[in-house]
Amino acid sequence: MGARETDVLRIVLGETTMLVSFAIAAGLGGAWAVTRYIRSMLYGVSELDPATFALTSVFLAAIVLGASLGPARRAVRVDPMTALRDE
Repeated sequence: MGARETDVLRIVLGETTMLVSFAIAAGLGGAWAVTRYIRSMLYGVSELDPATFALTSVFLAAIVLGASLGPARRAVRVDPMTALRDE
C-alpha cells in the first residue's frame, strides 16, 4: 500500500531478473558439461562456442522478461484493498 507504480514494476521485474540470472547460470553450467558428450553432433561449431552461449542466453532472457511484463503490469493495476480482502 502506498507504493508507486514504478516501485511495483521494479520489484516484480527485479525478482524475475534474479530468477533468470540463476537459470542462465545453471543452464550454462549444464550446457558446458553436456557439450563434451555431444561433441560428435556439433558440425561447424566448436563445443564451447562463446557466441552461441551468449546469444542463446540473451535471447531466452529477453523472452522471459517480455513474458513477465504482462503480470507486472497487472500487479500495478490491482487495488490494494481488493488484494488484502479475505474472500
